[in-house]
Amino acid sequence: MIKKTKTWLLGLILGVLLILVVVILYNERSTDPNTFRSELVEIDSSAVTEIIISPRAAPEELVRLMKQGEKWVIEVAKDKVAETDHEMISAALGTLINLKALRLAADSESKLSEYQVDEAGTRVKLMAGADLIVDIIFGKFEYKDQRSMFSYVRLADEVKIYAVDGLPDMSFNRPVAAWRNQSVLQFNVLDIGGIEMINPDEPAMILSLNEQGWLDGNQPADSIAVANYLNSISNVSSGNFLDHLEESSLGSPAYELKVKTDDVNFIHIRAFDLGMIDDTTTQYLINSSQNPASYFDGSVDGLFEKLFVNRSRFKLE
Repeated sequence: MIKKTKTWLLGLILGVLLILVVVILYNERSTDPNTFRSELVEIDSSAVTEIIISPRAAPEELVRLMKQGEKWVIEVAKDKVAETDHEMISAALGTLINLKALRLAADSESKLSEYQVDEAGTRVKLMAGADLIVDIIFGKFEYKDQRSMFSYVRLADEVKIYAVDGLPDMSFNRPVAAWRNQSVLQFNVLDIGGIEMINPDEPAMILSLNEQGWLDGNQPADSIAVANYLNSISNVSSGNFLDHLEESSLGSPAYELKVKTDDVNFIHIRAFDLGMIDDTTTQYLINSSQNPASYFDGSVDGLFEKLFVNRSRFKLE
């Protein structure tokens, strides 16, 4: 009987010691500065209703992306929003979903500035309704070798700094204009069967395509020149927006371009004269039916000159 009691007591003591060892090892691991979680954020992208970004590239701008129904819009002024590049937003959310920690780089508030995960970093907040579900700061990057690099990140409510692969900051470190739908004109050249251009300095130009080639009215046009022109404007974009103007104050457009995509549909580009900005340059506001809520500065990067050309360009020699 005594032998059985001793055996039972010994087993109990060993069991208690085993539990103590497990507890001690767990506590050591949880306080070990080299311990980290590889999954930094867990989100359901479909639940995200707002993205708020303080980009290091434009620290004076606060980027607010808001979901309205199935679409994303961006705040461009007080009580004014604009269409966004939805693919860019999907890619940015994907960056967060796939974010994995490689290692714990530091665990001290004194290191925040060194790794630029303080006010110098790009801060990203994700909202689900009124709930803040992600708050993360992207800091500086370093090269692993000539072909690869890693970055430092921190969750805003922690001092732990993690190293992650690549440059996730690039998905968010953008000014307001970069998030917007910058498309002015986009089409497949092979779908185009006509061009109409209204120019105040000459009669309206109507180019049409038949089996023999392009015509200007009833006269043959230079089909190669027309093809080159269409190719040059088939994918036009601009990040130079004019948001302070209301269309009701603009009057009638000075120039118009209609690119015919089939028998009844066309893309309509309008240019409004805003006056001279210097001795030789007139500023035009450009608006496209493909991006009707956006207004572009035609005087930047030759946008106006690219879209509106003289009839003589298509004259057959």
